[in-house]
Amino acid sequence: MTSRVVDDGPCMFRRIYVYFGGMKNGFLEGCRKIVGLDGCFLKGLLKGEILTAVGRDANNMYPIVWAIVEIENTSSWSWFLELLMQDLDIVDSKPWTFISDQQKI
Repeated sequence: MTSRVVDDGPCMFRRIYVYFGGMKNGFLEGCRKIVGLDGCFLKGLLKGEILTAVGRDANNMYPIVWAIVEIENTSSWSWFLELLMQDLDIVDSKPWTFISDQQKI
């Protein structure tokens, strides 16, 4: 977990990344090396964007990780993908397939 405190100015939420070790183990043991990436708007009281990485299991859907970010842009996707690749221990991406609409990546 990382956080940054800025003394001058109002407190402001920026990003959160949610990852569980059990999800990683289940994905690596029972799913293909295919990861779907997508983002959607949060339209409630708190605005932002949720970014998700989903694998494919026997039911065609296996949540891996998700994050809430301030906006869907290159910076937030880069941050999300760097953490995802670290958590899944991806060093060589050749055997992996990442599927996205590619608008912001």
